[in-house]
Order: sequence, then structure tokens, then C-alpha cells
Amino acid sequence: ITEEEMIEALRMEGVVHGILEAEVKRIAGDPVYEHDYIVAEGTEILDGKDGTIDYHFETEKVYKPMVADKDGRVDHKELNLIENVVEGQLLAVKNPPVPGKPGITVLNEYLPPKPGKEARLDAGKNATLSEDGNEVRAEKAGLAMLLANKVVISQIYKVPGSVGPETGNINFLGTVEIQDSIEDGYEVKATEDVIVGKTVGKAIIDAGGDVTLHGGVMGHNEARIVCNGDLRARFIQEAVVECRGNIIVLDALLHSTVDAGKNILCGVGDVVGKRGMIVGGQVRALTLIACKTMGSPMTTKTQIDVGRNPKTVKRFEELQANVMADRKNFDNIRKGLTALSAIKAKTGSLPPEKEQILSTLIVAQESLKTRLTETAGELRYIQNQLKIKVQGVVSIEGQLHPGVKIMIGTVPFYVNQTEKYVTLKEAEGEIRTHTYEDPTIGVGAQKKKTKKKSVVSKESVKT
Repeated sequence: ITEEEMIEALRMEGVVHGILEAEVKRIAGDPVYEHDYIVAEGTEILDGKDGTIDYHFETEKVYKPMVADKDGRVDHKELNLIENVVEGQLLAVKNPPVPGKPGITVLNEYLPPKPGKEARLDAGKNATLSEDGNEVRAEKAGLAMLLANKVVISQIYKVPGSVGPETGNINFLGTVEIQDSIEDGYEVKATEDVIVGKTVGKAIIDAGGDVTLHGGVMGHNEARIVCNGDLRARFIQEAVVECRGNIIVLDALLHSTVDAGKNILCGVGDVVGKRGMIVGGQVRALTLIACKTMGSPMTTKTQIDVGRNPKTVKRFEELQANVMADRKNFDNIRKGLTALSAIKAKTGSLPPEKEQILSTLIVAQESLKTRLTETAGELRYIQNQLKIKVQGVVSIEGQLHPGVKIMIGTVPFYVNQTEKYVTLKEAEGEIRTHTYEDPTIGVGAQKKKTKKKSVVSKESVKT
């Protein structure tokens, strides 16, 4: 039987698609009878593929500690569990279904493919779906999440327990709410508020908004809190606090360095506490510091400063320290230049290594000159700022103990005997005591219903 006869026989049976002509030719040249051959194959159906979504954030958080240095050591406090996104950031893209390809039988019958399904892309809170439904972008900064197949942005990051080994350090574009505590050695940074349900240890808090500590701080001289709004706490002990707004402490502010851009209340005024103590450390506020007890019967050294912006005072102190260090370095450089120049004048030249040292010292001297000039200008500006008078007030509802030094503006007041129920103000270059004035700064909390009788000692006016 010939090749042509076999192909004609196939066509007579209706087989017209996918004939394997090379196989037919081979069989015709070397036939084996009573044997089945495949001489035609249809075209396979390729079903369509469903549409997909490319998420540009991690839908499932994975433990990924940060490599701390070039030697490959890992920092297990930086777990990268939070993936912050910013406003306008692309979060998800929908890809259309891939169309399928039809199949064809050997009898030339059309076999339609199964079409791919359209992927579903939805935007939830603080996320925006594009008009064509193909993209989702962040409406606000925060934490991107996939909830019930919707892309949402949460502006609150909630920690169900404590910040510690399980969470690592937290750095979030929004508000951080911590149910329990912040353990020693960990950091929490937020662009908005930080709320802690219990205590803060030797930790760092940096908040762009308010800080609320339902417990307090046991800092052991290693805790640091930076707050761009108001700070509220039950107690603060052995910590450094920098707050742009008000600081409201319920019970005690102990042995800490505390700066407030507005007022400091401890157990009095808008929020009433049992103890309201300020003991030890350095406490500074722009306009008002008020408490129930200031200092202690043990004459604990306590520095109180009002009437000057703490941030400006701190910068002034830093600049003064920088000037002293730069002047010392300048003198050392001058001595080195004098010695090398004398050797060069005597011998006519210097060895290459000493010539290099001479050149380095000349450059360093010019750099220090420039820096000293710039620092002097900033110092003059800050000195003028500090001359701007602000009416500072210090109020003590209970006892003011010896050992306390009070600065109102630039006027000092040294407490050498116990005073009771007094308010101190500066007038005409003197600090004078007055009857106690109950402070209220409008933080919207419990207010006092009664005032205690004011008592002023005979020797209450001091300069």
C-alpha cells in the first residue's frame, strides 16, 4: 500500500487534521502488518489561566532579622516584622486572565478552551482602587495588610503582649498600642502616638505625637523618651524625657532629666494623684512646674528650671561644651604647627611623613576656625533668644524641701528651709513666694474641688 493510498483512506474516514505525513511515509516504506500506528493527532486544548494579583507588600509576615555588620552578625532586635508604606505607594496590581487556545480533533472539530477567571482586587480602609480597577494605592501612611481579600492600611499597630524578643524593635508610620510593657533594651518609634499598657524599662520611645504610659518608667538611667506632643504617665524614674508639649505625671517624677516645651504637672491641677512628688534630677519647663511635694526631707539635690525654653537651654549648653572642646583642640594644633614650623625653618625641610602631618594640621586649623566662628554666631543668637522673657511659675501644693534649686528665667532661688503651699514667681530680678495657686492647663481630666490653706513663711523672699 502506498503513502497516497493511506492518506486517501484517512480522508475518506474524515481524518483531515493533524495527519503525520512523515509517519505515513515511513510505514509505506517499511510496513508491518497487523500492527497499530498513530498516523494523526488533534491539537490539544489549552485552557485559559486565571488572572492574578501582584502584591507589593508582604501578605504574610516572615521573621527576617537584620544583618548588623559586614561580618554577617545578625541583630535579633531588628526583626523587620513591620512593613511601612507611605501615601501614594503602589500596593497591588491586577493582571488580566491569559486566554486559552482551542483544540481541534483529527476530524477537524473545534474544541473551545475553558476561559480564565478574572481576579478580584478590592481596596479597604485608607487604600484607593484605581478607576480601571487594576491598581491599589495607599491613601495614607501606615501598615499594609490583606484582610478578607481586601488591601487595607492600618494607622495603628497593636502589640497584644510586650515589646521584646518576639516583636523586636518597632518602627511604625502611625500609632503604636502596646498591651503590656516595653522590655529592657528595645526601641519603639512611631510617627504618631505611643500607648503602653504597663511599664517601660531601659527602653527608648520616640513619638511624633503623644505618649501615654498607663504604668510608668523604670529607666535605671538608660531609658529615653522623646515626645512631640503631650506625655502622660503614672510615674517616671531614672529616665531622660524630652517633650514638646505638656508632661502630666500622676504619682512621682524621680531622679530624671525631664524637659517640657510647655508645662509639667505632677499629681496636681488637672490630674490629681496621691503623691505628686518631684525628687532629684533636673526638671525644666517653659512656663509652669507644679506638684504636691518638691524635693525630700533628705535634702535631695533637685534642679527646677522654668521661664526658658528647655530645648534652647540644652542647645546653649551643648554649644558651650563644643566651644571648649574646639578651643582645646585648636591650642593643641597650634602647638604642633609651631613645633613643626620651627624644625622646618631650622633644617630647611621636613621628612615626607612630617610634611604630611604639617599639611593635615594646617587644614584642621582652618576647619576649626570656621567652626568656631559659626558656633559663636549661633551662641549669640541663642543668647538673644534666652533674653526673651517668659513668665515662669513654680507651684507646690504641699511641701518644698531644702536641697531644691529653682531657676525662673535667669534668677536663682535656693531653698534652705521647708516651705508649704507656695507659688514662686519672678519679679524685678527677684523670685518671690506667694500663696499657693492651683494650676490648670486644660488637659481635660479630673479637677480639684477644694484648695488647701496657703501658708507663707516670714523668710520667703529670696534672691
